[in-house]
Amino acid sequence: MLMVCAPLAKFIYQNEHSQHNFKSYWAPFPSNSRPHDGVGLLLRHPLHKHVQKIDPWKGRLLKLDLFFHQTKISIISVYIPPYHSVHYKERDAIFAQLNLWLDKARSNNYHVVILGDFNADEISHSYLPQHHLKILRSLSSRYFTDHQSHISSISGPSPTFYHQNGSSRLDYIWSSPGFPAPSLFSHVES
Repeated sequence: MLMVCAPLAKFIYQNEHSQHNFKSYWAPFPSNSRPHDGVGLLLRHPLHKHVQKIDPWKGRLLKLDLFFHQTKISIISVYIPPYHSVHYKERDAIFAQLNLWLDKARSNNYHVVILGDFNADEISHSYLPQHHLKILRSLSSRYFTDHQSHISSISGPSPTFYHQNGSSRLDYIWSSPGFPAPSLFSHVES
């Protein structure tokens, strides 16, 4: 599995699909002004054969439901806009939809992987209001595992975004309790 959230993501998805035996899934942002905005997922063949349902949501969430022998998995790709007052309503709507999917997954015995750009860093953004970190805190309260933090617990998670004044960790991979692949691996390339 591979997740990409970038302005050229759609181009990358199309190239990966044809060159490296991946199946791409794309949820475009509903705006004609920026046709490359959205979220996507790549699944290596033959994983795509297990996809039973594709559920895009406003170019900010994309959920794939995969069925394996006696195991159901939802993979959710996320893009949360940056913390600014203009994005409050959109962030709240994303949070509500994500919680709806997580509640449904739990009640239907799905395992869940959530990955993407959360535009939140619990360490470097700790000075911001709690509202900013509510999605991350919600996943923690549901006992989801933050894989990058879990694997790099000694040195701390690596940054995923670099800017003039330093760096931040904005991208995450989380999995639900009891996920059937406990050794899920996360690594940041800079």
